[in-house]
Amino acid sequence: MIINPNSGKKINKQGRIEEFFTKHGIPYEIHATKQAGDSFKIPLELDFSKYSGLVSSGGDGTLFEVMNGMLEREDGARLPIGIIPNGSGNAGASGLGIRDT
Repeated sequence: MIINPNSGKKINKQGRIEEFFTKHGIPYEIHATKQAGDSFKIPLELDFSKYSGLVSSGGDGTLFEVMNGMLEREDGARLPIGIIPNGSGNAGASGLGIRDT
């Protein structure tokens, strides 16, 4: 999971996300962004053999950086991407029918 704590709404959903994944027995790792471009670099550099999917939690910028980071991988590896919207507009998630709660 790639979380941008500085996304539009600046609402920290990490506790709720961890509670949900733990309750449902879903293993996860959280990679919080610290500076601009991290949400691009993280999926670009992760060892995808350890994961079955990526989750983007942030706004449109975070989501698009996660997708583009994955698509720029030299090894061509791909994973499904989940979205937990937490931006100011969330147009990318909304266009897919995903609503912020």
